[in-house]
Amino acid sequence: MVDSQFWFTALSLSSVLLLLVTLYALDFDLLSPVIATQSSLTIASILCSVMVKHWQLPMHGSTVLILIIAQIVMTIGALYVAYCLNDRLMVKASVSMQNISDVCIPVYRQGILWILLGVIVGLAGHEMYTLAEKVGNKNGILGIATSLRPYFMNESSDIKLSRWMAYYQILLQQITYVSIFAFIQRTIFKAWQWSNLCYLVPLLFFFPFVYLTTGRILIITLVIFIFTIVGHAIYRKYEGFEYVKKLLTTAGLSFVAFFLLFVVIGTLFGKGISSNKSAFEILAHYAGISLSAFDVILQYQLADSTLIGQTIFVGPYGNLNTLGFALPEPSIFLFFTYFYNIDTNVYTSLMRYYQDFSLVGMYLFALLIIMVYTILYYVCRQRNSIQMILAYATFVYPLYLFYVDDRIFMDFFGTQIIYIIVLQFILIKLLYKYKS
Repeated sequence: MVDSQFWFTALSLSSVLLLLVTLYALDFDLLSPVIATQSSLTIASILCSVMVKHWQLPMHGSTVLILIIAQIVMTIGALYVAYCLNDRLMVKASVSMQNISDVCIPVYRQGILWILLGVIVGLAGHEMYTLAEKVGNKNGILGIATSLRPYFMNESSDIKLSRWMAYYQILLQQITYVSIFAFIQRTIFKAWQWSNLCYLVPLLFFFPFVYLTTGRILIITLVIFIFTIVGHAIYRKYEGFEYVKKLLTTAGLSFVAFFLLFVVIGTLFGKGISSNKSAFEILAHYAGISLSAFDVILQYQLADSTLIGQTIFVGPYGNLNTLGFALPEPSIFLFFTYFYNIDTNVYTSLMRYYQDFSLVGMYLFALLIIMVYTILYYVCRQRNSIQMILAYATFVYPLYLFYVDDRIFMDFFGTQIIYIIVLQFILIKLLYKYKS
């Protein structure tokens, strides 16, 4: 009998080969949506290949075949869209490019933003500190995350965040993104000025808020946002090998930044490096183990869903119940699967599509998702619009987490996406000026 080590190695080699072939076909465009999903699969499979013996992770040939076919289907769809829409000359000739590179935020407007961000962090901190005291926190501010996180992960817990926390997060995140966008444009296209560092001041409020949320998703989305915005700016300034070289450098730096922040934030949440857990194990647990969990689902068939889209349409069901419909309330959290000294309740995006709509439905969902993202990607290049680039960079992160868990249907099938788009439009109109 072939063991799991062989199948993880086969999956790693296949995903690396597919990634290299696709990169070549796309002229090494690391920003392409399909490269994000392929990178997710490649990293996850390599991490599992290293940890398979340590955690006794299962993997079968049938699962490897299903994963590779899913990625090939997505790749063919993405390449077809790229063939139809990729037109670099159209982007290079765009008259709006000069406006994007000239964007800035006047100092007095930045000052108002800093005051607003301070108020937001203060209000959020007060709410979280009060909740932490309620559950017995004795370590002051530094004990907020570790004391509250177990309650937030338990759906039956009475400890819940107010709706205002979601509003605080959206507002703080988008103000930070708008400021970073201006910083990147002026850094790449203009002569360096030390005053540009003012655009990074919102990060001094952003990181404390990340701590208050007790999760690391905001760090992940921030790094992906910065990588995407920098990539678009580099694309507009450089061509050919110079573009590829600078984009590869940006990707490398982004990964290092992500890894360091991931470990540091995890340490604050009590999930950091310890005597029995290395930084590599932490990363493998988060980014790789879902492949084995998906394999378990495929090998042990679950009962059919009692609701249409029970695992992916959690948001729509919740919205309908809010409007007065008496519908079941499916859980956003999935059950845990246990391996040797490790467990997980994330099963890749594919598992949710497979569970709700069968194997064929899973492939169709994956194909539809990648084609929509690829269309948006090339439209952003051709239109060269600030709001479109901001929106795309904000919403692209689920592709980088595709083989961790689904974030598209969990995060975007609700009112949150409307709030973000409207807020980005308002912030662009109120804050941005153009100075050469």
